Amino acid sequence: MSPQPVSGMLPPFLSLVMCTIGETDRLPRLAASLVCQTRRDFELIVVDQSPPGRLDEFLALLPEWLDVQVVRSARGLSRARNVGLRHCRAGWVALPDDDAWYDGDLVEQLAVLFDRHTEYAVLTGVTRDEHGRLSNGAFLSSAAEIGRGNVWRCGNSNGVFFRREAAQAVGGFDETLGVGSGTLFGAGEETDFILRILASGRKGRFLPDLVVRHDQVHVRQDAAHLAKARLYAQGYGRLLRLHGYGVAYLTWRLFRNAVAAVLAGFRLQGHEVRRRLIWLKGMTVGYTATFPDS
Repeated sequence: MSPQPVSGMLPPFLSLVMCTIGETDRLPRLAASLVCQTRRDFELIVVDQSPPGRLDEFLALLPEWLDVQVVRSARGLSRARNVGLRHCRAGWVALPDDDAWYDGDLVEQLAVLFDRHTEYAVLTGVTRDEHGRLSNGAFLSSAAEIGRGNVWRCGNSNGVFFRREAAQAVGGFDETLGVGSGTLFGAGEETDFILRILASGRKGRFLPDLVVRHDQVHVRQDAAHLAKARLYAQGYGRLLRLHGYGVAYLTWRLFRNAVAAVLAGFRLQGHEVRRRLIWLKGMTVGYTATFPDS
């Protein structure tokens, strides 16, 4: 199918907000995937947190027909996304990571889905690697309404698509959560964002046939990975507190991690034991931490 031309001066129907600190060699792959899209009425907002000139090669690979804005923000993924949101012109927004990429017909597929699911403010899908294997998370096996009980298995940020007005209505992303936030809470910002949209009375739907490409995330057995696990666990605990998941739910999550730690011990998996114990402590710290609006 020939690419659909850009529709004159009409605003795009989709804004891609891509945040980067310029430390990946996989940006050319993302650029190539945008070049080959069969539908072209989308825009790209690049939120750059890298040294000047770091993105020149990537930007040179983008097609002339693509409307590209490059803006800067302070460090922190939630801060960067909020800056990007302020520059979006489309009604729908996507959040591809700098190491994700799209199949050639994804934008065209999204246009069909947005027209078909007009009652939803959020649509989510899965991530799969180049071989078609699920990657970067655990997912539901069938389509479902997104709710408090299943939001954890309804995708990661690469496969989240949302209405810009819904994001504006809830104030965007919580900048005290997520990578680079400068707080104890190094994760949870995407789930928090979706839960706040749902709490505002809007609806979300998970679609397992909606696919964004992302490599497998390999777990490194080093101190840096354990430090990241601590921030993630504390962010998860904070998320449970913010959204009223009670002590019983927290206790259940702690119990599951404790059992996993014991099983890892029987298997002599020392790194996994340490990681699980870090999650036990981190969830508790995040849930009980004194913080504004706690």
